[in-house]
Amino acid sequence: MPNIFRRLFDVLAGSSQGDLRRQIQYLKAENEVLRSKIDGPVRVTPEERSRLVRLAKPLGSAIKALVTIVTPQTFLRWIREADRRRPKTKTGRKPGRPKSTTAQDHRTHRRGHA
Repeated sequence: MPNIFRRLFDVLAGSSQGDLRRQIQYLKAENEVLRSKIDGPVRVTPEERSRLVRLAKPLGSAIKALVTIVTPQTFLRWIREADRRRPKTKTGRKPGRPKSTTAQDHRTHRRGHA
């Protein structure tokens, strides 16, 4: 399977804007043909859903015109759910006032404060 992606990447890497547009049109038509061969909804695994969301995010609202596996509303829900599941990035800092340095502590104690 990775060989297919490599060939697709090679084709896309050497293409102009017009070429890319035609390639996307072809891939969408091919996808429609393949979808017509399937009875019922397409079931995706959580890993497949995650991969689709990761690839779709940089496309922004353009994904609405591209997504065919589910409705655009469902796909946007997938994105929202993925955002909620993603762990929050930690800054590595604790809340509150930063600790004073040892030099500040020594000066304060020498003056008789503390």
